[in-house]
Amino acid sequence: AYASPANLCITPMQDVLELDSAHRMNTPGTKSGNWQWRFTKNMLSQGFHKIEMLADFSRIYGRSTVEPEESVA
Repeated sequence: AYASPANLCITPMQDVLELDSAHRMNTPGTKSGNWQWRFTKNMLSQGFHKIEMLADFSRIYGRSTVEPEESVA
């Protein structure tokens, strides 16, 4: 998705955090219970290294307007 020529790139949090099917956003063919999933702060902190990976992809594919901070040795 990041290499796509599209203006926007959408990455589902369930994919980023490698969550199982219990964390689906919706289930095709069902009338209720869809679009209610939310991620928790705990999920985000556990997957922080993966969030950093998305930032790297954004820079690599020119989707970021923020330059990485230089580390001071």
